[in-house]
Amino acid sequence: MNWQEPGFHPYPHQTEAVTPEGNGSIDVSPGNYRVLVREVLPSADLYIKEATLNGVDVLNGSCRTTGPVNGALKVVFSNRGGRIEGTLVDAQLEPLPGREVVLIPDWSRHRDELFKDVETDQNGRFQFTGITPGGYRLFAWEALEPHSYFDPEVLARYEHRGTPVRVRESSSESVRLEIIPAALSQV
Repeated sequence: MNWQEPGFHPYPHQTEAVTPEGNGSIDVSPGNYRVLVREVLPSADLYIKEATLNGVDVLNGSCRTTGPVNGALKVVFSNRGGRIEGTLVDAQLEPLPGREVVLIPDWSRHRDELFKDVETDQNGRFQFTGITPGGYRLFAWEALEPHSYFDPEVLARYEHRGTPVRVRESSSESVRLEIIPAALSQV
C-alpha cells in the first residue's frame, strides 16, 4: 500500500506491507496525498472498495495534512470484483493473438491503478479480473505509442471508438472487441 504525493511518478513515498488480515499502517507527514494499492492482492477478484482517513475519502481524491494525523487510514477490500472476458478481432472478425487490450475507467481517470491492460492469447481471447465496479471502455489499437492512452488529449480522440462495459460487483461480462485500425490510431 502506498501513501503518495499526487503528481509524482513513480510514487516513492512510503510502502508498507499489509498483513493477510488486511492490517497495516503508514506514517504521514504534512502534505497532499492519496492512497494507491498495487499488486498486493492475493485473490484475482479483490479490489479496493474504500479508503478513508478520519472519515474522508482518500481513494477517489486526495487528502491534505498540515500536521500530525490523529486517526487511522482505513482501507476496505472486497472479494467481489467484476470480470470481463472477450475476443479481440480485426475488421473481418478474425481473432487477433498477441495484442494489447486496455480497460479504461469512465470516471476517476486520475486513478491510474484502474487502467488495466492484458495481452490476447493465441485465440485472440483476453480476460480482466478484480475490476472495481463502474463504467469502463475497452480499447485495442493496431498502432499507438505505448501508454499514450494515459494522455487525456490522446484518449479523447478515440473515446467514441471504445467499447463501453458496465461492471458490477461479482459480474462477469463478455464482449467482442474490434481493433482500432492503424489508419485511425496514428498519434
